[in-house]
Amino acid sequence: MIEVEVKVKVADLGAALDRLSKLREVGRYEEEDIYWDDALGTLRKRGVVLKLRRRDGACSLIFKGRRLKCHYKAREEVEVKVDDAKGMEKILSEIGLKPSFKVFKVRREYISPHGRVFLDEVRGAGSFMELEAVGRELSEARARLRRLMEEVGVRKEDIITKSYPEMLEKR
Repeated sequence: MIEVEVKVKVADLGAALDRLSKLREVGRYEEEDIYWDDALGTLRKRGVVLKLRRRDGACSLIFKGRRLKCHYKAREEVEVKVDDAKGMEKILSEIGLKPSFKVFKVRREYISPHGRVFLDEVRGAGSFMELEAVGRELSEARARLRRLMEEVGVRKEDIITKSYPEMLEKR
């Protein structure tokens, strides 16, 4: 599947919650993403991401392919559930990877027929609204994201396409 996403800095949490009130909230949780790479930064240089995500005792391994040419942040994403986080960390270490970055966030998740919206409190970076839409083709995912942006009142000029690690590295 192709995932297209954008972020928007949230200056007024109350206003953001009001904009999201028409959507269905489906979860509140803490989430930690541990990004993995080798000592030379090979994955990063290739423009791909491999991260181990922990959420409420569950764990998944996520691969994000190279960014596609698109006004928004778009890439292929593959996510698999992991039953044994420590075992997966051992495997990643044994094949020459090491943790390269960690992102911790408290997240509220909302759903819409067009996609998902997350209201994130990111440690060290602040509050953000992240919108995600998926599709089999890039054009389908982009169209769904545009409808989601309209639904929650996000304007093109307000979007941020940087990842949380890219934002946190600048600090």
